Amino acid sequence: MIITSKLIQRLLQISVLLMFFCLTSLASQTGPVLPHVIYGPDNRKDYYDIRDPDLKRLADSTPALFRKSNLKFQGDRVVFPSRNYGQVKRLCAGEPFVTQQVASFCSGALVGPDLVLTAGHCVNSQSDCSQVAIGFDYRLEKPGDSAGSIADRDLYFCRKLEARKYYVDGVDYALLRLDRVVRDRAPIRVHASGPLDRKAELAVLGYPSGLPFKLTDQANVRDVKAGHFILDADTFAGNSGSPVINVRTLEIEGVLVRGDTDYLFDGARGCSIERHCTQKGCTGESATLASALARALHVKQPQPSIEGATLIADALDGKGRADVLVSIPEFYLRSQLVLELSAWSRSSGRYELVTSEKLPDLKMYSQNPVTFGFALPELEMMAWGGCKAQLSLKLGAEILETDQIYIRAFR
Repeated sequence: MIITSKLIQRLLQISVLLMFFCLTSLASQTGPVLPHVIYGPDNRKDYYDIRDPDLKRLADSTPALFRKSNLKFQGDRVVFPSRNYGQVKRLCAGEPFVTQQVASFCSGALVGPDLVLTAGHCVNSQSDCSQVAIGFDYRLEKPGDSAGSIADRDLYFCRKLEARKYYVDGVDYALLRLDRVVRDRAPIRVHASGPLDRKAELAVLGYPSGLPFKLTDQANVRDVKAGHFILDADTFAGNSGSPVINVRTLEIEGVLVRGDTDYLFDGARGCSIERHCTQKGCTGESATLASALARALHVKQPQPSIEGATLIADALDGKGRADVLVSIPEFYLRSQLVLELSAWSRSSGRYELVTSEKLPDLKMYSQNPVTFGFALPELEMMAWGGCKAQLSLKLGAEILETDQIYIRAFR
């Protein structure tokens, strides 16, 4: 066989295509990459071990998220299923917290009188919201204490998914409106108006793996990226939605959303152990920047929003497809909204309009899927692997929302 340059190019195209579809298939099966691993010494502390009164006050305003179907009501108490950490995760003897209760699935932070901040992948839709309960004081008050129940006055329900955004490798948050105002604890301030202090000492408050409340301190910023930052906190899957606190200012700097692999299987003992990394090892944990929440926290009425998007293009001819989730409040239901896609041009040094799509009739407050095709006007826009892009939701000349995204490309 004579191997030509065209044949080599074609083989490369096929191999990258196969790799792309394999990775896409794997991503669709695994879902969000959740936060979980220990960096250096284990810095998780139970509620009763917290000595700082300010951090204890913030802990009081850090609720856990529960599935309503898992809760039972007995008198004035809300009772959780009887299962412990060691049983649920099949942990080896000697692992920390093995006998403690496991009940919740995500963490949150009270940021308004009746508003809770969490991760977008924790509550996917309004329908999901209706199945979620938010509970305070799921914690251990003293050594040997049980966390099998909380007072029913400390349990709230998700009335409305107020705002949400979810990108598997970017911004990820949700704001939940509660069924009533929380009167016995104060909201935590959110540092949404300025940049993250890269040298700040950070602490994470929440419920790792569904355990009773844990404070993880002595965390540091590793890197800052578009819409999120990387830190070295000792967190696990149930920490999704945890507030990342600046210990000096006591403000929320971010929302924990994803991270490294949490457990390793010990084949010799036939059980699992928590994964440990050096302080600067592994990939780190990711948190959505508080600045990404500014618009969602301060709008006076519900706004149309882009909740998530995936853009894929063929770098050979620039053709691609966009899949976007758009949420529309009642006020804008009959408005003619337009979705614009722009891509970064290396030659002009700015975003250039690629396509403009009029949105069809959409359902109020639903996550409306919108799909459209596009073609990049010049191939030099597309570097190997993709290019920067921008999605804008517009009403006439007014830009209602803009998301910085990335067009993934395969050859």
